[in-house]
Amino acid sequence: MVYDFDTQMYVNGQYVVGAQFFLNVWREIQEHGFKISSIVNAYNNFTNDTSTEESWKISRARKKALKKTLVEIAVFNTVVTPLVSLICLFADGDDKKDWLALQLAAYIARRT
Repeated sequence: MVYDFDTQMYVNGQYVVGAQFFLNVWREIQEHGFKISSIVNAYNNFTNDTSTEESWKISRARKKALKKTLVEIAVFNTVVTPLVSLICLFADGDDKKDWLALQLAAYIARRT
């Protein structure tokens, strides 16, 4: 966790925060079993710590990083996945002129 003096708030890597969050959820599930309340409690403990001002700022940064991660996953699933399917659909066409280029584009799209 790093304090950014320009924005006057803490900044942390969003994937690091996601890994910490899933680790906290895993610990909560191990203690109390797999319940919705366990996941909600883990989220509240991770993002709503108001014991001090410092911990509140860290919790706010964690919440922001989790939201950014969820938005990136949603954008990936709504934009990139259909685009890759569309490229692969065009690569299976009857046109032999661009067949190799489309096959290469389909291969690159699937690999990335």
